[in-house]
Amino acid sequence: MKKIFIFLTTALYCNILLGQKPKNKVRVHTIVYDYLSKTFEKDSVCATLDVKDWVNIQVKNMPQSAIISSSLTYTNRNLEHMATFGNAISFDKATQPKETEKSEVSNSLKKLEQSDRDVNDETNFKKSKADNSKSNSDNELNLESTNQQIEQTDEVATDKKNTKSSFLQSGTIINENQYKVDEINMKEALEISIAKRFIKAQIKDKNNSTENIAKAQKALDDINWQDSLIRYLRDNMNKKIAFRNEMIYDLSSKIQEAATYSLPIVQIENYDFTEFQINVTDTTKSATPEVIKLPFRNKKGFKLDFSTGLAISGLGNKSYSIVESERSGFVQIKEDDERFSRLSMGISLLAHAYFRNASFVNTSITSGLTVNISNQSLNYVLGGSLLLGEDQRFIISAGAIFGKTEQLKSYYKTNTDISADKLLLNQPVPVIQKFSPSVFFGVSYNLGIASSSKKIQL
Repeated sequence: MKKIFIFLTTALYCNILLGQKPKNKVRVHTIVYDYLSKTFEKDSVCATLDVKDWVNIQVKNMPQSAIISSSLTYTNRNLEHMATFGNAISFDKATQPKETEKSEVSNSLKKLEQSDRDVNDETNFKKSKADNSKSNSDNELNLESTNQQIEQTDEVATDKKNTKSSFLQSGTIINENQYKVDEINMKEALEISIAKRFIKAQIKDKNNSTENIAKAQKALDDINWQDSLIRYLRDNMNKKIAFRNEMIYDLSSKIQEAATYSLPIVQIENYDFTEFQINVTDTTKSATPEVIKLPFRNKKGFKLDFSTGLAISGLGNKSYSIVESERSGFVQIKEDDERFSRLSMGISLLAHAYFRNASFVNTSITSGLTVNISNQSLNYVLGGSLLLGEDQRFIISAGAIFGKTEQLKSYYKTNTDISADKLLLNQPVPVIQKFSPSVFFGVSYNLGIASSSKKIQL
């Protein structure tokens, strides 16, 4: 006995019997919603909230110029209110933002893509011009230099194409020293200085024929044209890089201006649904507020629902009749052989007590009343129910039923001779009302008409 007492005392002290958690630690569930992409951050989204949980809603990438207000609405079994659920967000996949809601980031990316197309157009033009120059030149050195110049131009354009993806992945600005095109490194790559010195030496050589000197002079003219082309490409590409850097700096400043809006930490109350609503008014765009609704279904928490329907039980009244016995001067009481005479049907009013599990199927402890249709007697039921549905519930119940039924008086017995002096053929069968148990099966429906809600301004 002493050991049992010590065990119970220790269990109570550790809150084992009560199933309580230490009260000195409060866990806050943080849910992060991205305003730009209209999606939840991974690992923070949940379709349900637990009653009594502490929840903090954070909305990131909010424009600093926005005026923000928020509210919290709790709802019990309101079908009309539930119809708006799911329009604002989807828990299965990321919801793409609408065309009218695209951010400045999307516009900046469009400009970057247009810049890429401009670079491609210029590259194709220069390539075509270089091809024409190559076809007009008979000098092998000029042909090799032109090919190198084309390859170098393509590489620079490719580097510029990859600028956008590298920025998006790393978040860094274009390194000017890495991408800048100057006259020196291009000439070195094409070996123009070496070619010039060689050709000038050929022109000054008095031993060369007039024909060779003319070819050398033509090659020198082609190299001078390539020199001009390099200067043009240098200036043009450096302008493009400067333009991109300016756009990236502008994009970075816009990202830095984005703020995170945190709603006050709230504790989920004992309701079926919770909906956070955030009204965002961007003063730089429109005076009409954008409404963001974040709905959740609640779990846990004690709930009491009511339903009405039909119930069948075994509390039917037995039917008797008085007949003549084979012995003269005696009668007998016979039980009528009627099928289902012991079954009764009644209208039920049931109460269902359960804890929410936020699913389509729930179970409950059920109690209530039924009214027998045949004799208008009141019966009491106790059992369990299977609740099907999320708002308007179709309910199947079964269990024990207690009520009054008509039974033969204990003095009389069926199929036994009774003196005709004590029981006449034309008199009613002597029965009494007796309280007795049986089983019942019922089907009921809960419309959820008596809905309730609570709105809190955050």
